[in-house]
Amino acid sequence: MTDVIVHADDFGISAGATDRIVEAHLKGCLDRTSILPNGKAFDYAVGQLKKYTDLSYAVHLNLVEGKALSSRKKIPDLVNGRGFFKHTFFSLWILYLFCKNKREKLLEQIETEIYQQISRVRNALNCEKVILDSHQYLHMLPFILDILNRLLKEWAIESIRIPCEPFFLARPFHINIRNIFSLNIIKHLLLNRLSKKGLRLIDRESISYPDYSIGVLFSGKMSLGVVQEAVSRLVKRKLFSDSRIEILFHPGLADSIDAPIWEGMSKRAGFYFSNNRLKEFKVLISPEFKNYIRMIKSAQYERGK
Repeated sequence: MTDVIVHADDFGISAGATDRIVEAHLKGCLDRTSILPNGKAFDYAVGQLKKYTDLSYAVHLNLVEGKALSSRKKIPDLVNGRGFFKHTFFSLWILYLFCKNKREKLLEQIETEIYQQISRVRNALNCEKVILDSHQYLHMLPFILDILNRLLKEWAIESIRIPCEPFFLARPFHINIRNIFSLNIIKHLLLNRLSKKGLRLIDRESISYPDYSIGVLFSGKMSLGVVQEAVSRLVKRKLFSDSRIEILFHPGLADSIDAPIWEGMSKRAGFYFSNNRLKEFKVLISPEFKNYIRMIKSAQYERGK
């Protein structure tokens, strides 16, 4: 039977964003969210997960934004003088590839911080098993995925996101074609390539993962039409039946009271206050989207009836 999960990232980044995600769960069809272990509203987010126990969650590993959980002395290559992460997805990759003299220490530091993040979530929520993904897909970097694969039993990692997404176009083409010629297409191509490599790295007998993801190519522009086109593509290629499919949204729109979190970081603030997040939130709570998700989860849809 096909397993369809509607998922939202960035739980705990701020109280306002967290509230919006909870509302999308209560009023819409959101099944799961990813909690940021170093999010400003982590404790608040934990409280919400304890209150709404039918909202499942993953650990959203983060090495690229906010303040690290480990002390600066333990992870000097990952943070600045104030203990905030200083790398992007690509700069961390470049550091690993070209600074071979730092590679061993870098891996030790990454493992130290990841351990702190997973431990914080497990201790706060008393969870025995862990579902993992990451901020900006950094866990798909081969050297980080290798760390997770080696330690999946120790950390009781049950599932991990593998963002393999089919290429598709969405109607109306004259509007959505712009999205194809954006950063999203680069992310789509890169993550699909890394997904293939990742599937060779992980122990498939010990860990589960989505067979297909929907939400990279149209990240920030997710709509009913986009999801319909993606699912249609999977069905036509006979990839839908008996697959695990993750549909990813970013409905966590921050409130004005959250603004101090991103003081002096206008680019990042723009991401969390983007009107696109409000649009994706409205999609999740719309009757049309809820009915469509209910349909594709049904056995009748899988049999083509």
